[in-house]
Amino acid sequence: MPYIRDTKIKKDITLSRLVKLMLYKYKVLFGFMLASCTDNVTQDVPNVYVEDEFNQEEQALIQRGFNEWHRATDSSYTLKNLMFGYAMGRPFEYEDFSLRDSLPMVQKLSENDPGYIYLSKEIKFEGKDRKGYGNFVGLASSNLGVLLVHEKIAEKSKALFNSYQEGFYNTLLHELGHFYGVRHIFDERSVMWASGTYEKEEPALCIDELTLEAYCIMYPCGENAGSTCNGRSQ
Repeated sequence: MPYIRDTKIKKDITLSRLVKLMLYKYKVLFGFMLASCTDNVTQDVPNVYVEDEFNQEEQALIQRGFNEWHRATDSSYTLKNLMFGYAMGRPFEYEDFSLRDSLPMVQKLSENDPGYIYLSKEIKFEGKDRKGYGNFVGLASSNLGVLLVHEKIAEKSKALFNSYQEGFYNTLLHELGHFYGVRHIFDERSVMWASGTYEKEEPALCIDELTLEAYCIMYPCGENAGSTCNGRSQ
């Protein structure tokens, strides 16, 4: 799925949205104060906040995905401290998401969320005629984090995978690639494969050599960097 690029945000902010923004800023400040008081948080490792909408199984997969990217790259850039159980609040609106510059998050979206509708159909791109990202399964950017759409992942899982968990993990690894700056790779063997159809290969459930190479071109990889596939689906 594509990156979230710079957009032209609506300037007609109503009084209610200003109140929401003030409450949001206090919530962000409280979150960082709470994180700083936690003994097991290393101050040098950036925090990524995981929304409380994810169930325990999904949370475990999110932790595994971040760990797998870090293990594959052996890079300090992919080392993140996950803060689970963050309450973003509903309904999700795009304005909330666009203001999260200092708070990278992993968030679960529904097709009925105003934010999903806005991003899929209404968002305008500077210098382009088209509107919206379309029927997306997930979105990600390096400063904002990752969006995962529950219903779309479920549909994708039925079509391509043996379980919802496999479809969720494939989508997560793909979007984390965008989160770390990796673009689409037009090869079915890569977890960063851009298409939703596969003719020759099985969907990847690991960090393959092609994806790792693309990452290591941008950022220094450690001495122990390597593909995590090792016979797993590529």
